[in-house]
Amino acid sequence: MDVLVDALRLVSLFVIPALVYHFVSGIEHWIENKEFRAIPALTILPKLAGSLLAIGLLYTNLGLAYFDLEILFTENSPWNLGYEYFLTERGNLFAYSFQPFVLALTPGPADGALLGRPIFLGVLAYLLLMALCSAISFWLWSFVNAVRAVICCGIIALLTAWMTIYFVALLFWSLYVLNFWVLAIIALFYQYRRQRA
Repeated sequence: MDVLVDALRLVSLFVIPALVYHFVSGIEHWIENKEFRAIPALTILPKLAGSLLAIGLLYTNLGLAYFDLEILFTENSPWNLGYEYFLTERGNLFAYSFQPFVLALTPGPADGALLGRPIFLGVLAYLLLMALCSAISFWLWSFVNAVRAVICCGIIALLTAWMTIYFVALLFWSLYVLNFWVLAIIALFYQYRRQRA
């Protein structure tokens, strides 16, 4: 029975993002106007902004220690967590605090140079990309269609951020769970690719 539960959990780790992507994409396609997909910048820029948002949230909420390969495989690893905790906390965009982004826009007492802080540059790039999407939308269409396009850009950015955080967390959690078996899987994949070439 435990094997069946583990198998279902494993399958769900890949089914959940597929279902979320399908559902959110359906909402976004329902909202968008007919010409939205004809302008690649309106889909590429939000995806880039969403990726920056995800990297910024991972960096500010978890820090670099969570991605240190020296402690990844130890018992004290930050990735030593259960299935439910992975889904509700580590792999969930909305469980991360957005407060560090706000703090990144204000200089701290010790450091006055905002432009020297990578998180500030990431937040600034995110805001500029989303502003550019809005500007393109309002330049091309009437007010109602432009608002619909801006909403679609926001949905694409959030979906990209969620997917990025989910798959980065899934990668590191899988590395911890599979441990040295990862090397065997990589070796099998390499051998498979060599035989196909």
